[in-house]
Amino acid sequence: MVEALEVHTDFEAAFTDGALFRDSDGAHLVSRVSRVGMLPFTTKALTVGDPTGLLQPERPPCGCVAEGSFPVDLAVVSFVDGDLTKLGHSWNAVARLLISDKPVTSWVPASHGAQVSSGWGCFLDAAEPTALPAAIQRRLHGQAPRDGIAHGQRSTWDGRALMTFSAGSGNGDYKGWWGINASGKASAYCLDFELLLTDETQDIPVPWPSGRGAVVAQHLEEASIEARVPWLSPNRLEVRH
Repeated sequence: MVEALEVHTDFEAAFTDGALFRDSDGAHLVSRVSRVGMLPFTTKALTVGDPTGLLQPERPPCGCVAEGSFPVDLAVVSFVDGDLTKLGHSWNAVARLLISDKPVTSWVPASHGAQVSSGWGCFLDAAEPTALPAAIQRRLHGQAPRDGIAHGQRSTWDGRALMTFSAGSGNGDYKGWWGINASGKASAYCLDFELLLTDETQDIPVPWPSGRGAVVAQHLEEASIEARVPWLSPNRLEVRH
C-alpha cells in the first residue's frame, strides 16, 4: 500500500507531476502532465464538447479569451495500488487550456462543459456553435478510446487546430471551470472528468425517530440539517438543509 503523502483537491495539484491522490475506496493514483499541443485563438472564444456532436462556445465571465496561442494539457492519472485490474492503466482526469501564468484565485463554473457520448472531448477555437464534418465524426466514432488508455492528439480542420482527448473513464456530462486570477481575467479553462475533483460529501447519521414531529440530535444541528416526521405521514422522514 502506498502512503498518502498528501490528498489533493484542486486543479493545480492535478497538473503536478507525481501528485498523489486517494479515491473513495482508499486506492492511490499518481498524476503526470501530458501536453497535447498549442491551440491558437483568433475568435476570442473556446468551443468545448464531444467532437461527434455540437461544440458549444465558452466565454470567461470577464469577457473573452485573449488572442494568442495557448497550451492544452492533460492531467493523466494511473493507479499505483488497489484494484489489480486497473494497475498499469491511465485515464485523463482533467483537460486544461492554459491562458496565462498568473495564479488562479478562484474557479467559476462555465456555461456548458461537455456532454460526451463517444468517449471523446474536444477544444476548438470558434465563436459559434460548431459541428465538425461528418467524415471527422465518423473517424472518431471508429476510434473510440479504450478504457484505461489515456489519449490526446492535435489535428487540423478548416485551417484551425483541433484538440481531441479521451474523456476520463467514458461518457458523461462533464463540468467546465474558468480559473480567474487576481486581475479578474481568465488564466485557465479546465474540463473536469470527475475522477479526482468531486463535490465533498459528509455522512450525517439520523437517529431513529421516536414519533411524529422534529428529530432532535446534536450532529444534525451542527450540520444545519432539519429532520422531521410529518404528522399526516408517519412513515416518511423529511430532511432539509
